[in-house]
Order: sequence, then C-alpha cells, then structure tokens
Amino acid sequence: MAPAGHRVSADGRHVYVKPATGPTVEFGIDGDGPRPLAGVLPTDFPVGPDRDGRHLFVQAALTLPSPIIRIDTDTGERTPWLQIAPRDPAGVFVVDRVRITPDGAAYAYSIRRQLSRLMLMEGLQ
Repeated sequence: MAPAGHRVSADGRHVYVKPATGPTVEFGIDGDGPRPLAGVLPTDFPVGPDRDGRHLFVQAALTLPSPIIRIDTDTGERTPWLQIAPRDPAGVFVVDRVRITPDGAAYAYSIRRQLSRLMLMEGLQ
C-alpha cells in the first residue's frame, strides 16, 4: 500500500512507492523489489523520476518553501533542485501533489490554504 503516493518511471518499467513507514522503494514491473534507493530518506515523498532513469525528484519536506531534491538513486547524492513557494503564502500550510516532467522543464503543485476572517462587532446588547 502506498498512502503517500507512487510514481512510474519514465520508461514505464519501475514504480517508486512511498510506504506508510520508511523511505520510498522501487518495484520493477517484472516483479522484482522492493529495492531500497540510495539517498532517499523516510521523510522524502516521491515527486517523479528523471528521464535518465537514475535520478528521482523528491519533496524533502512539507514546509514552506518546500524543497525539491534530485537524488542519484545509485550513489545517493542529493542535489537541491528547486524551492517551491506560492506567490501569496497567506494561510498556506502545505505544498503537496507536486509533479515534475521527466525532463525537469515544468512542474505543477497544489497548496492547502486556510483563511480566517476576524470581525469586530460593537454595540451589541
């Protein structure tokens, strides 16, 4: 089960799965896996694979700004790639559902925002 999501590799031959506990792992469509991925931390969320099949983009934290890291899954090298933050951060408490194209040229994300309104009422009896 992958409550935090899964992503399919650019060639369609692997699936990156974030289990309920522990770091993201890789499964092959031929049935092999789970294979641990070097450099991926338990707090990382898979965002999408790089088209080279060797790197994985992960969202390193559900914070603002939200860091996106490109990980070499063979060597474990973590390279900061992007900091995501909405233009208007008022009321935003999480950036999620981040998607990146395999070539890294475009990305999209959702935010969760909660706004409140404070009203002052005078003269009530």
